Amino acid sequence: MFKNKLTYQYQPIVDLIDLRLVRHEALLRIDEVSDIEGFTRGLEHTGQIIELDLHTLERAVSLQEQVASFTALAVAINVSAISLVDREFQIQALTLLEKRHESLDISIEITESAPIKDMNSATQFVRNLQATGCSVGMDDYGDGYANLEVLNQLHLDYLKLSSCLTTNLLESDIARRTVAEALRMANDQGIKVVAEHIDNIRQYLVLKDMGIHYGQGWLFAKAGPLISDPEQFQNELGARIFQGIQDSF
Repeated sequence: MFKNKLTYQYQPIVDLIDLRLVRHEALLRIDEVSDIEGFTRGLEHTGQIIELDLHTLERAVSLQEQVASFTALAVAINVSAISLVDREFQIQALTLLEKRHESLDISIEITESAPIKDMNSATQFVRNLQATGCSVGMDDYGDGYANLEVLNQLHLDYLKLSSCLTTNLLESDIARRTVAEALRMANDQGIKVVAEHIDNIRQYLVLKDMGIHYGQGWLFAKAGPLISDPEQFQNELGARIFQGIQDSF
């Protein structure tokens, strides 16, 4: 129905210490739709989000298979909590992932705009995804339905902080305490933390000093095509960040 209107752009996620490119996140774009979040929430209400999530996974696998130079980098896709516990989605997703070339690195980010209604099913599916070589993370921690109990039960590989935390980090004591608590919990469990919407040097320095592992945002790069030369990207980003730090003092 809507597949012919869909495109994807890819935003880099980098290591905050050495600025190494870690993975890309596939970001949905739809012709004539400006509110992507509202659109996907509408699909969650109708159940069509399952079709969208499967299509996104198929596109990610197909893209990496077509361009061999990209296969060393993970591509992260969003999967709704509704799709996560849908039996048909689980079967088709695992079939697709098990058949992909072993070098293709896919990460699954669970969105929490809807609650996980069957935790046992979700937990088993996460284990099955990890058994295929996928890393699995939680998107938008600190927003929606994501919480410590959910993270503990699912045994995830990473969590991504909600943009409301990172954008308010410099002005809000509550945001800083929430980030610090999430990081402490993540370190206790041996999982990584990603901060998104890092858009300026001050945010970057505070988050790096706090010990956040990975970052995403306009400070590093806007969404666009997959980066074909990660080493060049890292070198150019490092020079730009260094200059930004110099200019901020």
